[in-house]
Amino acid sequence: MAHEQPGLPAGAVHLKDRQLILAGTPCDPPLFQEAMHDAAAATGADVILIHHGLHPEVLNPVRFSVLVHMSREPQLLEDMVLYYHQADGYWLVPTAKGLFIALQEDGLRVDFEPPFITFHERSEGVCHAAAMIVRGMRKTGAM
Repeated sequence: MAHEQPGLPAGAVHLKDRQLILAGTPCDPPLFQEAMHDAAAATGADVILIHHGLHPEVLNPVRFSVLVHMSREPQLLEDMVLYYHQADGYWLVPTAKGLFIALQEDGLRVDFEPPFITFHERSEGVCHAAAMIVRGMRKTGAM
């Protein structure tokens, strides 16, 4: 069951069975960082905030801020992008150095190893995910 989360952008939902809160905003970080921490503290859930701009992946790159619990402590990971590989599924990968987040059916999984081997493979997966976002936006008529 999904429930609204006060303080986060309108439309934010809490997927209790996955211990995950999802929200989207056209605003850039650090807006909503404090609300992410508050929501995580109140629920114990991880939080994904999607920064999509007004024209996702056409004029505005989609970036993710993720507040994930590691050893029961919330860690904020920023400036992440969506990565997709047919065999590995969806991941959030850092634009520079950092941790990797697997988007799994039962919630998030933090990994220290990337889901790709080469820079070419990373680039291909990020571009594929961006194209999927554009196609999805066109289907909904949001663009």
